[in-house]
Amino acid sequence: KNIDTYALANKNVIKVSAPGVEKIQNEAFIFCTALMEFHAPLVKKIEWKAFHHCTSLKTVYAPRVKEIGEEAFWRATLLETVEFPQVLKIERLAFELCDTIEEFNAPLLKSIGRQAFAWCESLQYFSAPQVRYIGEGAFDKCKLLKTVEFPQILEIEYRAFAMCSKLEEFDAPLLKSIDRYAFAACNSLQYFSAPQAEHIKVDAFLDCHKLQQITISENTKVEKGAIPENTDVIFIEDLSPTLVDINGYTF
Repeated sequence: KNIDTYALANKNVIKVSAPGVEKIQNEAFIFCTALMEFHAPLVKKIEWKAFHHCTSLKTVYAPRVKEIGEEAFWRATLLETVEFPQVLKIERLAFELCDTIEEFNAPLLKSIGRQAFAWCESLQYFSAPQVRYIGEGAFDKCKLLKTVEFPQILEIEYRAFAMCSKLEEFDAPLLKSIDRYAFAACNSLQYFSAPQAEHIKVDAFLDCHKLQQITISENTKVEKGAIPENTDVIFIEDLSPTLVDINGYTF
């Protein structure tokens, strides 16, 4: 039920259909530069570098994948159609330099690793409503990324969205921590909301010259230089639930 390490590495295959396979081992298809389509409806895990440098790969159908390993699709520069509705974890560099992906939907995804989508220069829309963690440089230099949906994000690491020059708004109601340069050079960013933020580090919004408004908690620790000058900062009350006693009844 596995496709083993180096099984088809460097082979001149164009299309692969693997209906019974459940795991793609590391480097199984590395440097298969002619491979264009891959179908594996039962695969649950794609190991590291499995499709590394598959520069002709356009379509991947693997709807049951739970985990995508490091550099799994690194430099799959023609990859357009991906189906990962059950993926929970995407490791570092998994889709770096995948220049032609325009949309990515991952309804169950929890974690995005370091530089997982860096240099995806055609990526415009990304939805991961259950993601909690976005690693260092995860979307660095995604120059066309305009719409993101991360309503449960808790932590954004260093340069996670740096140079996403089309990103205009970012709403993260549960976000706790924003690292250095997280949104550096997001030249179109105008509105940012993180009402439960606990810590915003220095230069988090460096060179975000169009940032008009940022909403954070009155208890947010904001390091010097974290927010650009002339940005309106709205401080809201702590949203943590409290118990109130009214005439002997607790609410």
